[in-house]
Amino acid sequence: SAVAHGKRKRTEPDPDLDPSAAEQSMAPKKKRARTKKPAPPKKPSNWHLTKDDIPKDVRSTKACFEGHLRFMWELPTQDDAPPAITEADKEPFERRFRTVSHIQSSVQASMDEHSGAVHDAPARLAKIMQSLPDGSTNASNIERIPEGYRLIILRAVAVLGLTRWAPDVLSKDPESKYNILHEDLALRTFQRVAAGQGYSHMGINLGI
Repeated sequence: SAVAHGKRKRTEPDPDLDPSAAEQSMAPKKKRARTKKPAPPKKPSNWHLTKDDIPKDVRSTKACFEGHLRFMWELPTQDDAPPAITEADKEPFERRFRTVSHIQSSVQASMDEHSGAVHDAPARLAKIMQSLPDGSTNASNIERIPEGYRLIILRAVAVLGLTRWAPDVLSKDPESKYNILHEDLALRTFQRVAAGQGYSHMGINLGI
């Protein structure tokens, strides 16, 4: 027997004698909940377009827009790194603007009402132009933007309370109010300069 060999036979509880055992045997077995793995955080590069994403007939416009951004950013060469943006830089604009439409209307109103009200724009422009390096394609394109339009761009940046146009390109949140403000400001100033033939020297396609 099992006892004779020094082993005790395991006995199951008798449901007739142990009601709790009967309840346990009849209860449905719980399935283990599957834990869903969190999605990996997005990288800044996830928001970038590739060359194949851009149709050939708009590439000249893309080049114009890149030059426009380089001037606004004050980064005339490919080697210039964007400035680091802190939460303290973004916080006033997150509090100031309630919605995307509020940002868009504020940018347009500021450009319409105060385009000539910022007096230090000429001095800032002179400083930027003096810092342009020789032999840079971006610098050459900036120099060919008519001076009046360069002033409009810098004044539009200043009237919104920005010390410079500097989106948070390393952010994992491109839709923050801070970044949307910079996006709308860039698009509206670009449209104004382009409509005034400020980029005609680059063969911009105004029909798209």
